[in-house]
Amino acid sequence: MTIKQKYIVLEVIKNVPAWPGRHLLEGGDDLRYFGLKTVLRGDVEFECKSQREYEMWTQGVSRLLVVAAERRFRM
Repeated sequence: MTIKQKYIVLEVIKNVPAWPGRHLLEGGDDLRYFGLKTVLRGDVEFECKSQREYEMWTQGVSRLLVVAAERRFRM
């Protein structure tokens, strides 16, 4: 398996539970989490500072996955 294949994103995982203790940080209640399911690395989690940032990332990656799937289908 090549390096490129390791990082192939299969899906976006929304509403990942908060990491333990993160709510104790200043602004911790506003933090949102999502993940990307990859071929070899499994689930990779990300932290967003706001709901707006969370929506931007999850919607953007979801759109890219749709575009990539459409391109594969055409070939």
